[in-house]
Amino acid sequence: MNPEIPEKKSGVVVYLDALGIKDSSSEETQQFIHNKKKFLEDADKLWKKRKKQFTSDLQFHLPEPEIATFQDSIVICWSDKEEKSNFLPTYLSAGQWLIDTMPSACKDYHMFFRGAISVGDYYFDTEKNNVTVLGNAVSDAVRYEPLANWIGVIQTGACRKKYLDFLKREERKVNPKANDEINQEMLKYYAFLFVPYHIPLKTNVDDAVSYKKYFALSWPYHACKLGISFSELTSNASESVSPEIKPKYDNANDFFEWYKKNIFPELPKS
Repeated sequence: MNPEIPEKKSGVVVYLDALGIKDSSSEETQQFIHNKKKFLEDADKLWKKRKKQFTSDLQFHLPEPEIATFQDSIVICWSDKEEKSNFLPTYLSAGQWLIDTMPSACKDYHMFFRGAISVGDYYFDTEKNNVTVLGNAVSDAVRYEPLANWIGVIQTGACRKKYLDFLKREERKVNPKANDEINQEMLKYYAFLFVPYHIPLKTNVDDAVSYKKYFALSWPYHACKLGISFSELTSNASESVSPEIKPKYDNANDFFEWYKKNIFPELPKS
């Protein structure tokens, strides 16, 4: 292969956008840049610890993330040459990275992300002073990110299809005679990663509320495990934001409380 031509990769792509940054003052922008840098440094340390844990305790390989940032957004990509047809390692990698780091982003760095996760082909090209991230999976994640009116991460339509196929394959490993219906126990088994939820959508119509069912990242998992409330995570930030932003916090709080009440008690606590 020509070394100047970037390699096409296949895997998981996440696009995160920090809320409430566009109208920041110069001082607030400076602080955000500092916080984003520190957040990614801590995320990398946590990831190394998590990968070591998976390797030593579970003998399970987790692909490394590739990360690019611009303005108030972060793109994280995972691909696995060793497991081209098996998305479990990349789902686990992406899910664990996000679930481990999103509560920290809120609590320690006051960064509140809305995002989307996609699956497919992409290009991640690194040069001395430049990183280029392009491809169908990237465009898909960027297109879905603005849809939800909350703090959290949703699967795109393409990701949902691949994820359901993945769940069906996992179901057939347990029950070779399983039909195309996804067993609720299988959904519950992977609920520490993603859960189906009616997501509040953005709308331009005054006072109108619209919802659509997506698979949502189970980002409250570790906060619930540690007994941390949503208000502790956000330092009651919703009380000081503009009326335009406040519903995003309220909707995220609704999801957090729903997950805490309906999902977390059913999950293994090990």
